[in-house]
Amino acid sequence: MNVKDSKIVESDESQNIRQPMDKSRRSFAKKSAAIAPVIMTLANRSAWGGTNMCSQSGFQSFAAPGAVLSNVAHVKNTNWKTPAAWANEPSWPQASGLGQATLKSNNFESPLWNGQKLLRQVKDFESLNKIIVLRQTFNGNTNTNTVTVLAALSLSSSDQEKLKAFQIATVLNNAVSPVPSYFLTSTVTLSEFQTFYANCV
Repeated sequence: MNVKDSKIVESDESQNIRQPMDKSRRSFAKKSAAIAPVIMTLANRSAWGGTNMCSQSGFQSFAAPGAVLSNVAHVKNTNWKTPAAWANEPSWPQASGLGQATLKSNNFESPLWNGQKLLRQVKDFESLNKIIVLRQTFNGNTNTNTVTVLAALSLSSSDQEKLKAFQIATVLNNAVSPVPSYFLTSTVTLSEFQTFYANCV
């Protein structure tokens, strides 16, 4: 073999050696091309995209400065009920600390006791058991208020009554499945409750 033939052989061998490297490069390039759109999608995604504002962590993200409502997911909680639905529910969760009772001719009737109770008897019962009368539990009612928690769920003629109904329903819902803690505070407006319930309940 002369020098010229030797160079040709070397050239062929070097191509054979480089070929697997080229394949791996091509393979990496193909994989990169497939991955790149995913990475770019994640990088350009809205900070709140896919967030469930109906959950505690999702609502915190939603409530943070710069949140975009249009990109927030609303995953309804099928365990929660509206005020009207709780008013028609035959039993309430024990963990709520709220009890059902109705006021009839100055006496309170409830599945929680036999017969009827006077207001003072109901207050004694409450101190040991559950809240039956609205009183100062929700939004500053006086001790002489005889409106029951159950009745408050059905009252909806004024905005104040609607607000109380949402507050009570939210306590009941929280006993079933935790609601974002913000909605258990006294600062929540009627409009905020209406938006939350429309999207999450």
